[in-house]
Amino acid sequence: MSVRVLDVYEVKKYEEEISSLLDKLEEYMIPWTSLDSLKRNVMRMKYKVYGAFENRELIGLALTSVIDYGKHKCLDWSHVCGDKMHEWFPMFYERFEEERKAKKCRYISGEGRLGLGRVAQRVYPNVSLLTGKFYADVGSYS
Repeated sequence: MSVRVLDVYEVKKYEEEISSLLDKLEEYMIPWTSLDSLKRNVMRMKYKVYGAFENRELIGLALTSVIDYGKHKCLDWSHVCGDKMHEWFPMFYERFEEERKAKKCRYISGEGRLGLGRVAQRVYPNVSLLTGKFYADVGSYS
């Protein structure tokens, strides 16, 4: 199993698989977000797209973006979905940490179901759960 950032060509190549994975999120999406809009933004590379692969098959997906709050920046990951998440999510989180440092973000934050928050807590012990939103305050830019 491996995880990596997908470039624009891979996003196009895996468009059908990405769409199928994102379809699984529909029942959990916040009301002011549409699945069609999310898919369009993914295809336009508005997010950094991470893929989890098993035997060259795309089985998991996560999207990240940077939010600038003025005093600090936050790496926000969203729309995590797929199969065997307990196996590949720890590998994603390592990549998120690399991206956080590279972009000089103080926090990593994410939104999702409580079960995903619990997975995040096991992987990253500094995670704070706040009713469907969780934060990891890493405190420095090192």
